[in-house]
Amino acid sequence: MGSTTEDFGITTTPLYYLASHCTFFTRSTIRFESNWSLFENQLARVN
Repeated sequence: MGSTTEDFGITTTPLYYLASHCTFFTRSTIRFESNWSLFENQLARVN
């Protein structure tokens, strides 16, 4: 039973890291896309 708990801990750690990393990446992507749309609106206004 002890080895199973150790395996479980080993498996969940990268998953947790991956999940937090994906959340951060999604947040930054959303921020980038909103900034890009603002930039495109300014370009359209200038042209």
